[in-house]
Amino acid sequence: MRLRVIIVGAVVALSGCGVGSRGGVATNNVSACAAVLPLAGQTLRHHGTLVRVHRLRRGQAAAILRALGHPLPTQRPRASTRKRPAREPKRCLLVYRGPYRRGSVPRAPNQHGRYAVVIARARHPAVVAVVLTDRLPRSVRR
Repeated sequence: MRLRVIIVGAVVALSGCGVGSRGGVATNNVSACAAVLPLAGQTLRHHGTLVRVHRLRRGQAAAILRALGHPLPTQRPRASTRKRPAREPKRCLLVYRGPYRRGSVPRAPNQHGRYAVVIARARHPAVVAVVLTDRLPRSVRR
């Protein structure tokens, strides 16, 4: 029996189970959000448990924030000579379970709730919005 366990362990280790073809580099949609995790933790003062991470498609960040009753922060339009419209930056959704008291998160000073919903830019990591809520929208619960 012990020999069987050793053989199975060796086969799994040599096959690179779960590593993929890039030698350990994550290549799925969530991997773009890995760089945002430390920043989100700092924003929430390392309080709460991470329960969900999603890479958002175009327009999803605005829809989620609208469903939570908060508008997406707008940026000033840049003077551009390009004819094509600017691409929306890659964004990530991170959901932490608290509880969060009023004033416990500096980016959401007048809010409280069981969940902290963090929207962040993936390419140049930055927190875009933080919303504290007791109920998650259906689009976030999936």
